[in-house]
Amino acid sequence: MRDDCFTIENGILTGYWGEEENVEVPRRVKEIGDMAFGHSGCTNIKSIVLPNGLKRIGDSAFELCQNMEKINIPQTVTEIGVAAFCECERLREITLPNKPHSIGERAFFRCISMQSITFPASTIEIGITPFLSCEGLQSIEVDNDNPMLATVDGVLYNKDRTDVILDPHARRDKT
Repeated sequence: MRDDCFTIENGILTGYWGEEENVEVPRRVKEIGDMAFGHSGCTNIKSIVLPNGLKRIGDSAFELCQNMEKINIPQTVTEIGVAAFCECERLREITLPNKPHSIGERAFFRCISMQSITFPASTIEIGITPFLSCEGLQSIEVDNDNPMLATVDGVLYNKDRTDVILDPHARRDKT
């Protein structure tokens, strides 16, 4: 992939201007900046490979990348920003890192094709409604060693199981 498709400043990818379906972000990138891919005509992108060493995915970084189906988040990422994958309607597969990290509010808003998500032991902070309007979501799993979260029958709770954070079955049971 050509490097001239990217705008990179001090290790932060701030813009993408290519038309490829499969994008590989250069290894020198340490952060995907706010709206780096989002709103820039990223509709051709089907998959993105992020480099090892990436630390942060910014707010709205991939917003409206509607045809993106797959992204593998490197183990080095510690933060997924607000609305980072908002309206990535075909996103089905996502692998969360095992490092301590936070997931911003509405991070996966309207990812209607996402069917399941697994939180590793290290997920320590989740913003408000990160999976709002994810109609395809059927199952949520949490590593038993997670200090903040728990699941029972695919429903996401706080660790003490006193508060429901997200019940993907609630929408379907009412129809």
